[in-house]
Amino acid sequence: MFFGLSACLDYLRPDDDAVKKLKNVVFVLGFFFILFFVGFRYKIGSDWLVYIQLYEHGTPFLDLLQGHNLAFTEDFTEPGYKLFAALCHDIGLDFGMFVFLITLFNTISLFTFLHKNGFRNKLVFLAIIMILTAIIEFDILRQSIAFHVVLFAFVGDRIKPFRFYALVALAMMFHYTAVIYIVFYFFQKWNLTKKGLIFTTVLYFVSLFVTLPLITSFLQLIQPFAGGVLGAVIAKGQSLIKGFEFSRNISFTSLLNLMFLVLLSMNIEKLKLAFTESILLKMFIFYILLNVGLKEVQEVADRFSYYFTFGIAFMFAMLTGLIRIREKKMLLMLTPAIFIMMRLQLHFKRESIRIGQTPYRNYFFIDETDEKLIKMRYDLMQSKKLMEDEGKKN
Repeated sequence: MFFGLSACLDYLRPDDDAVKKLKNVVFVLGFFFILFFVGFRYKIGSDWLVYIQLYEHGTPFLDLLQGHNLAFTEDFTEPGYKLFAALCHDIGLDFGMFVFLITLFNTISLFTFLHKNGFRNKLVFLAIIMILTAIIEFDILRQSIAFHVVLFAFVGDRIKPFRFYALVALAMMFHYTAVIYIVFYFFQKWNLTKKGLIFTTVLYFVSLFVTLPLITSFLQLIQPFAGGVLGAVIAKGQSLIKGFEFSRNISFTSLLNLMFLVLLSMNIEKLKLAFTESILLKMFIFYILLNVGLKEVQEVADRFSYYFTFGIAFMFAMLTGLIRIREKKMLLMLTPAIFIMMRLQLHFKRESIRIGQTPYRNYFFIDETDEKLIKMRYDLMQSKKLMEDEGKKN
């Protein structure tokens, strides 16, 4: 709610010096709020136990350098993450400080992007990004690193190919799904047109009712030719499909996406976009296309589309240019806060998530008496999660 209410500042007089100073204060507070809230979280989510075991019982750093257990095929963990975790562990950092260092890097990456790139309504953008990614990143430690590594490639007024590919390669050392950025590099070179957006809107609408088996067909096609790391990735993908054979159709999020697409189709020829704004807009369209093509298994679609949530956040920031009514200022001031409240309500509607992520716990406010309750809630969450997944498949 802090970010949602702060986002209203974007709709006040932008040239007012007092408003500018207040925005700067909010950004500084936001930076430290993220570090504290996300960086010092304590055993929240569904994967914390796995990450702790991997950190505390992983292969030592020097052994990894000699090739022992470094390959992804050993335990489905990327080598870059193994090396970084082992180095932190071997120099004496506990798991809490390790998570804080990751959060520090991620936050610096995010605020570097915000500070050095020019685009409208940055507080609105930041507010939506926090609600879309902060809670999710409790469970996707490796992928969050990959995302924020590549984010540096989008800093500036153009994408430099060598820097882009180098950062993608580095990101893939922490999560192989970052390979999707290579596809996006070519996609962002295309110009967005009204006809193209109308086609995308129709395609997305149809996809809400029809699901094509693109993932299983693709994996079956390339499996005979795959080996090594690629074969391990395919095997993991197939295990995901077996565990998550369900997809979402019409939902609050899909209707929101459809509204954004319609507004874009109506206004694309009138919009004057800076370079970064154009990239963010294309991230949103790419996000839509990923959800169309990968919705056969929503877990897979969510994994890849996570990298392009900046596109959704920018669509909220763009609303002032897409909605042309006299009363838009008051309406748009409330939009981020309303969305955040609805998003939180829908997120915690699933019982397993509610058990695993509430109450919020922080390293500074935990003692030994809490551990038994935390473990009990973790076991309960895992059993609820298994029941929910089984129910969705049935």
